[in-house]
Amino acid sequence: MNTQVATVEDGEIVPKVTPAQSESSAIFSMIERAASDPTIDMDKMERLLQMQTDVRQENARVEYNSAMARAQREMEPVARDARNDQTRSNYARYEAIAKAITPIIAKHGFASSFGTEESPKDNHYRITCEVSHEGGFSKNYHADIPSDVAGMKGTKNKTDTHAFGSTMSYGRRYLKLLIFDIATEDDDGNRATVIETISEDQEMQLRDLIETLSVNEPAFIKYANSQIKNATIEKLADIPAGDFAGCVTALKKKAA
Repeated sequence: MNTQVATVEDGEIVPKVTPAQSESSAIFSMIERAASDPTIDMDKMERLLQMQTDVRQENARVEYNSAMARAQREMEPVARDARNDQTRSNYARYEAIAKAITPIIAKHGFASSFGTEESPKDNHYRITCEVSHEGGFSKNYHADIPSDVAGMKGTKNKTDTHAFGSTMSYGRRYLKLLIFDIATEDDDGNRATVIETISEDQEMQLRDLIETLSVNEPAFIKYANSQIKNATIEKLADIPAGDFAGCVTALKKKAA
């Protein structure tokens, strides 16, 4: 138990602030005493009240940052559980991210709310997220995301409504990853490495070569999958860009 030490000044008992008593508590006590004094100047009182508000906000901010650090230490990488055939890459769905981290952020007193604002960039949506903490502090985040209305070749492939929904889904997913500093990894537990695959033009070149040389495509894909490390090749489009030239050489040798 902490012992309260006091001194006598001008006939009044004045408590000393012990190390166990926080600075903010001392300020609040001073404000309470001032509020009960009918002779105090109102301007000074307003400044004291503003000081009280500032101290509370700073304490809430410190609590927010501390809780965020604790939450992030508990978060494991989220598996990339879905495939984007257009970009030929794997990604973590929003549902997978939410399932993995919602229990943790709730445990540490956080709640998030997504919305939109007008973006200063043309053909972009501004996705917003307010992260609030039970301690009373909140922080706003945003990301300007291009409208997902066209495919890889720039041809419009969605209605405006569909594009908005797709952009929101993309924005919420990546904004949540950024806010809570969440890594993603492959399903086998290895951190995902983005491997650039061959272009559509290179894919067409390989397919033309396969047809010209009368090579069995499924057999060649199986062969490529066994020869190229750190890649899962189920179709020609999955071949890493760096292995394109080697595949052309292999096709010619196989035909010979």
